[in-house]
Amino acid sequence: MKKAVLCVLLVFISIVTIYGQNNSESNGNPKNNSGFKYYLFGGVSVPLGDYGSTDLDNGAFASAGYNVGIDVSKTILPNFSWCGTVLFSVNNFNQDGFQSALDAYSKSTYKVADAGAYNELSFLTGAQYEYPLSDKFSIYCTAKCGVVFSSSASYSYGYHNFTMINFDKSNATSFGYNFNLGVIYSKFNFSFRYFYTQPEFPVAFNFGYGYGGGSMKLSMHILLICLGYEI
Repeated sequence: MKKAVLCVLLVFISIVTIYGQNNSESNGNPKNNSGFKYYLFGGVSVPLGDYGSTDLDNGAFASAGYNVGIDVSKTILPNFSWCGTVLFSVNNFNQDGFQSALDAYSKSTYKVADAGAYNELSFLTGAQYEYPLSDKFSIYCTAKCGVVFSSSASYSYGYHNFTMINFDKSNATSFGYNFNLGVIYSKFNFSFRYFYTQPEFPVAFNFGYGYGGGSMKLSMHILLICLGYEI
Protein backbone atom coordinates (compact mmCIF):
# COMPACT_ATOMS: atom_id res chain seq x y z
CA MET A 1 0.00 0.00 0.00
CA LYS A 2 2.77 2.46 0.94
CA LYS A 3 4.66 1.81 -2.30
CA ALA A 4 1.52 2.31 -4.38
CA VAL A 5 0.69 5.58 -2.61
CA LEU A 6 4.22 6.92 -3.03
CA CYS A 7 4.21 5.97 -6.72
CA VAL A 8 0.93 7.85 -7.29
CA LEU A 9 2.32 10.91 -5.50
CA LEU A 10 5.58 10.86 -7.47
CA VAL A 11 3.72 10.52 -10.78
CA PHE A 12 1.46 13.45 -9.91
CA ILE A 13 4.41 15.62 -8.89
CA SER A 14 6.21 14.76 -12.13
CA ILE A 15 3.19 15.63 -14.28
CA VAL A 16 2.66 18.97 -12.53
CA THR A 17 6.38 19.84 -12.76
CA ILE A 18 6.53 19.03 -16.48
CA TYR A 19 3.35 21.04 -17.10
CA GLY A 20 4.80 24.03 -15.29
CA GLN A 21 8.06 23.85 -17.22
CA ASN A 22 6.31 23.50 -20.57
CA ASN A 23 4.00 26.38 -19.79
CA SER A 24 6.94 28.63 -18.87
CA GLU A 25 8.85 27.71 -22.01
CA SER A 26 5.82 28.41 -24.19
CA ASN A 27 5.83 31.97 -22.87
CA GLY A 28 9.47 32.38 -23.90
CA ASN A 29 10.35 33.34 -20.34
CA PRO A 30 12.10 31.21 -17.73
CA LYS A 31 9.72 32.56 -15.12
CA ASN A 32 6.20 31.11 -14.98
CA ASN A 33 3.80 33.88 -16.06
CA SER A 34 0.69 31.69 -16.27
CA GLY A 35 -0.63 32.63 -12.83
CA PHE A 36 -0.07 29.08 -11.56
CA LYS A 37 2.19 28.43 -8.58
CA TYR A 38 3.54 25.04 -7.48
CA TYR A 39 4.95 24.28 -4.05
CA LEU A 40 6.54 21.03 -2.94
CA PHE A 41 6.24 20.72 0.83
CA GLY A 42 6.89 18.38 3.70
CA GLY A 43 6.98 18.39 7.46
CA VAL A 44 5.73 16.96 10.72
CA SER A 45 2.27 15.45 11.32
CA VAL A 46 1.13 15.84 14.94
CA PRO A 47 -1.99 13.90 16.03
CA LEU A 48 -4.51 15.85 18.13
CA GLY A 49 -7.32 14.86 20.48
CA ASP A 50 -8.43 11.23 20.65
CA TYR A 51 -6.37 10.45 17.56
CA GLY A 52 -3.17 10.84 19.58
CA SER A 53 -4.64 9.85 22.92
CA THR A 54 -3.31 6.84 24.87
CA ASP A 55 -6.66 6.19 26.55
CA LEU A 56 -7.82 2.59 26.05
CA ASP A 57 -11.48 3.59 25.74
CA ASN A 58 -11.20 6.42 23.18
CA GLY A 59 -7.61 6.76 22.04
CA ALA A 60 -6.24 5.77 18.62
CA PHE A 61 -2.61 5.77 19.87
CA ALA A 62 -1.25 7.67 16.85
CA SER A 63 2.20 9.21 17.31
CA ALA A 64 3.93 12.09 15.51
CA GLY A 65 4.86 11.31 11.91
CA TYR A 66 5.60 13.04 8.63
CA ASN A 67 3.85 14.45 5.56
CA VAL A 68 4.79 15.28 1.97
CA GLY A 69 2.78 16.81 -0.83
CA ILE A 70 2.31 19.44 -3.49
CA ASP A 71 0.22 22.63 -3.59
CA VAL A 72 -1.04 24.15 -6.84
CA SER A 73 -2.71 27.57 -6.96
CA LYS A 74 -4.09 29.84 -9.69
CA THR A 75 -4.90 33.52 -9.17
CA ILE A 76 -8.54 34.25 -10.05
CA LEU A 77 -9.04 37.67 -8.38
CA PRO A 78 -6.66 40.13 -6.70
CA ASN A 79 -5.42 38.38 -3.52
CA PHE A 80 -7.70 35.37 -4.14
CA SER A 81 -6.67 32.06 -5.68
CA TRP A 82 -8.06 28.63 -6.44
CA CYS A 83 -5.84 26.01 -4.84
CA GLY A 84 -5.44 22.25 -4.91
CA THR A 85 -3.35 19.91 -2.77
CA VAL A 86 -2.19 16.32 -2.91
CA LEU A 87 -1.12 15.29 0.60
CA PHE A 88 0.37 12.05 1.94
CA SER A 89 0.58 11.77 5.73
CA VAL A 90 1.87 9.01 8.03
CA ASN A 91 1.40 8.57 11.79
CA ASN A 92 2.92 5.50 13.40
CA PHE A 93 1.01 3.47 15.97
CA ASN A 94 2.27 4.35 19.45
CA GLN A 95 3.26 0.85 20.53
CA ASP A 96 4.96 1.98 23.75
CA GLY A 97 1.95 4.06 24.78
CA PHE A 98 -0.41 1.19 24.05
CA GLN A 99 1.79 -1.20 26.03
CA SER A 100 1.82 1.21 28.98
CA ALA A 101 -1.97 1.50 28.88
CA LEU A 102 -2.32 -2.30 28.82
CA ASP A 103 0.18 -2.62 31.67
CA ALA A 104 -1.89 -0.24 33.80
CA TYR A 105 -5.07 -2.15 32.93
CA SER A 106 -3.85 -5.74 33.20
CA LYS A 107 -0.69 -5.58 35.35
CA SER A 108 1.70 -6.45 32.49
CA THR A 109 0.04 -9.71 31.46
CA TYR A 110 -0.35 -8.57 27.81
CA LYS A 111 2.39 -7.83 25.29
CA VAL A 112 1.95 -5.75 22.13
CA ALA A 113 3.42 -6.84 18.79
CA ASP A 114 3.23 -6.10 15.05
CA ALA A 115 2.24 -2.45 15.34
CA GLY A 116 1.84 -0.58 12.03
CA ALA A 117 1.00 2.97 10.95
CA TYR A 118 -1.95 5.17 9.91
CA ASN A 119 -1.67 6.52 6.34
CA GLU A 120 -3.74 9.16 4.53
CA LEU A 121 -3.64 10.15 0.85
CA SER A 122 -5.75 13.27 0.28
CA PHE A 123 -6.89 15.15 -2.83
CA LEU A 124 -8.15 18.57 -1.72
CA THR A 125 -9.36 21.74 -3.41
CA GLY A 126 -10.52 25.12 -2.20
CA ALA A 127 -9.73 28.84 -1.99
CA GLN A 128 -6.78 30.90 -0.76
CA TYR A 129 -6.48 34.50 0.37
CA GLU A 130 -3.02 36.07 0.28
CA TYR A 131 -2.12 39.48 1.72
CA PRO A 132 1.22 40.92 0.54
CA LEU A 133 3.30 42.81 3.09
CA SER A 134 6.15 43.53 0.67
CA ASP A 135 7.40 42.42 -2.74
CA LYS A 136 8.74 39.15 -1.27
CA PHE A 137 6.79 38.65 1.94
CA SER A 138 3.09 37.81 2.39
CA ILE A 139 0.72 35.99 4.72
CA TYR A 140 -2.09 33.72 3.59
CA CYS A 141 -4.90 31.44 4.69
CA THR A 142 -6.70 28.65 2.83
CA ALA A 143 -9.76 26.45 3.24
CA LYS A 144 -9.95 23.16 1.34
CA CYS A 145 -11.93 19.94 1.28
CA GLY A 146 -11.86 16.74 -0.71
CA VAL A 147 -11.54 12.97 -0.71
CA VAL A 148 -9.22 11.06 1.63
CA PHE A 149 -8.00 7.49 1.21
CA SER A 150 -6.93 6.13 4.60
CA SER A 151 -5.45 2.93 5.96
CA SER A 152 -5.55 1.98 9.62
CA ALA A 153 -2.74 0.71 11.82
CA SER A 154 -2.60 -3.02 12.44
CA TYR A 155 -1.56 -4.42 15.79
CA SER A 156 -1.91 -7.44 18.03
CA TYR A 157 -1.46 -8.25 21.68
CA GLY A 158 -1.56 -11.37 23.76
CA TYR A 159 -0.29 -13.30 26.74
CA HIS A 160 3.33 -14.42 26.26
CA ASN A 161 3.35 -16.20 22.84
CA PHE A 162 -0.43 -16.61 22.62
CA THR A 163 -2.22 -14.00 20.48
CA MET A 164 -5.40 -12.80 22.16
CA ILE A 165 -6.40 -9.89 19.91
CA ASN A 166 -5.27 -9.17 16.36
CA PHE A 167 -6.51 -6.10 14.45
CA ASP A 168 -5.85 -6.38 10.72
CA LYS A 169 -4.97 -3.39 8.57
CA SER A 170 -7.93 -2.04 6.55
CA ASN A 171 -8.73 0.81 4.15
CA ALA A 172 -11.48 3.43 4.01
CA THR A 173 -12.54 6.44 1.94
CA SER A 174 -13.90 9.59 3.56
CA PHE A 175 -14.42 13.34 3.19
CA GLY A 176 -11.72 15.62 4.62
CA TYR A 177 -11.16 19.27 5.55
CA ASN A 178 -7.97 21.32 5.64
CA PHE A 179 -7.39 24.87 6.95
CA ASN A 180 -4.00 26.55 6.51
CA LEU A 181 -2.33 29.63 7.93
CA GLY A 182 1.10 30.49 6.60
CA VAL A 183 3.71 32.92 5.40
CA ILE A 184 5.48 33.18 2.05
CA TYR A 185 8.95 34.66 1.69
CA SER A 186 10.35 34.69 -1.83
CA LYS A 187 10.07 31.03 -2.94
CA PHE A 188 9.69 29.60 0.58
CA ASN A 189 6.39 28.77 2.22
CA PHE A 190 5.94 27.97 5.92
CA SER A 191 2.52 26.91 7.16
CA PHE A 192 0.45 25.43 9.96
CA ARG A 193 -2.27 23.16 8.56
CA TYR A 194 -5.19 21.68 10.44
CA PHE A 195 -6.49 18.49 8.83
CA TYR A 196 -9.59 16.50 9.76
CA THR A 197 -11.29 13.41 8.39
CA GLN A 198 -13.44 10.63 9.88
CA PRO A 199 -13.01 7.33 8.03
CA GLU A 200 -14.97 4.24 8.99
CA PHE A 201 -12.70 1.23 8.85
CA PRO A 202 -13.92 -2.35 8.50
CA VAL A 203 -12.37 -4.28 11.38
CA ALA A 204 -11.50 -7.97 11.44
CA PHE A 205 -10.09 -9.43 14.63
CA ASN A 206 -9.47 -12.75 16.32
CA PHE A 207 -9.36 -13.69 19.98
CA GLY A 208 -7.03 -16.63 19.58
CA TYR A 209 -10.05 -18.93 19.74
CA GLY A 210 -12.46 -17.29 17.29
CA TYR A 211 -12.97 -14.52 14.74
CA GLY A 212 -15.15 -11.43 14.62
CA GLY A 213 -15.69 -8.26 12.65
CA GLY A 214 -17.41 -4.92 12.52
CA SER A 215 -16.48 -1.31 11.84
CA MET A 216 -14.57 1.44 13.62
CA LYS A 217 -15.17 5.14 12.98
CA LEU A 218 -12.01 7.10 13.72
CA SER A 219 -11.78 10.89 14.05
CA MET A 220 -8.40 11.98 12.71
CA HIS A 221 -7.40 15.47 13.87
CA ILE A 222 -3.88 16.34 12.67
CA LEU A 223 -1.72 19.45 12.89
CA LEU A 224 0.67 19.61 9.92
CA ILE A 225 3.74 21.85 10.28
CA CYS A 226 5.13 22.27 6.78
CA LEU A 227 7.92 23.93 4.86
CA GLY A 228 7.48 24.32 1.11
CA TYR A 229 9.45 25.57 -1.88
CA GLU A 230 8.10 26.99 -5.14
CA ILE A 231 9.17 25.02 -8.22
